Amino acid sequence: MARTSAGITALSIVAALLGLAGFMGVVYVGCSHFLKSNPAYDEAVAIALIDPLVQETLGVPVREGFFINGEVHSDGMDS
Repeated sequence: MARTSAGITALSIVAALLGLAGFMGVVYVGCSHFLKSNPAYDEAVAIALIDPLVQETLGVPVREGFFINGEVHSDGMDS
């Protein structure tokens, strides 16, 4: 059975999308690991876990999740 050019094109598009998704996944996991291995992150999580206002606002139990979200404010060299 001969492959048509449309079949090869569709297969190429699917492979490219899977490759892009894989690359983005590796970048996200790498950045998450980099941020979570920072001592400032560990300190902030420890403070948030014992803060009653955080528990009241978010509900109990407060625990770390897989996704990191928030903001980083920077004024150039210092953050």
